[in-house]
Amino acid sequence: MGETSVSGSSLLSKEKEKNRHIEAIHKLAQELGVPFEDAKRSYEEALELFKYAAIKDYVPIFVSRCVRERLKHMHHMN
Repeated sequence: MGETSVSGSSLLSKEKEKNRHIEAIHKLAQELGVPFEDAKRSYEEALELFKYAAIKDYVPIFVSRCVRERLKHMHHMN
């Protein structure tokens, strides 16, 4: 039973982490006025930079900053 609760907890943790990223992508898309898929693509690219982060709590904040700057820069270039 201990194994199940540990893996269940791990799954729950991963699901919460995934939901935090999805929420961040939606917020970026709305804030920047870009399609969700564009924000998602940029977010996933930036997320690669943080894939080895030991503490995951702040990753969505840092990734969102990267994406925001990238998309704003791209928008000003067009």
